[in-house]
Amino acid sequence: MTHCSPFDHYPIFTKLSVVPTPLPPPTLHSFRRLHSIDVDSFLADLQSSQLVTNPPESLDSLLITYNSTLSSLLDKYAPVMTKLTRHRSQSNPWFTSALHAFRSSVHHAESIWKRTHSALDCSSFKSLRNRYHQTILSSKNSIIPS
Repeated sequence: MTHCSPFDHYPIFTKLSVVPTPLPPPTLHSFRRLHSIDVDSFLADLQSSQLVTNPPESLDSLLITYNSTLSSLLDKYAPVMTKLTRHRSQSNPWFTSALHAFRSSVHHAESIWKRTHSALDCSSFKSLRNRYHQTILSSKNSIIPS
């Protein structure tokens, strides 16, 4: 019989081949910064455009002029910007689209309260915020049992 002391440790060597799931390829995301439009200049250019000064008489021509005028003004005041977005693995499987919509409503209620400083809006925001946090906890507990 061999004697084993608690300090006899033998290394175990192993080689694991773990292949991570590949991330989806990056995608291009196009958007316009509409909030940064200089409204006064935009309206001045719109009023001096052919659409307002000399509108076509036929419906087809009017539609073409309308689309081209507004497209060119948008390109001038809020050009299309494109960014490459990289997708990440979903680290929060409990965060559903319903929670995302709920979070948006909470942010909306918060912005209303910050704008009005009303006690009623504050109460509404806090109630929504608390329900949102409770929903997050229940969603986490349903996915990840404790």
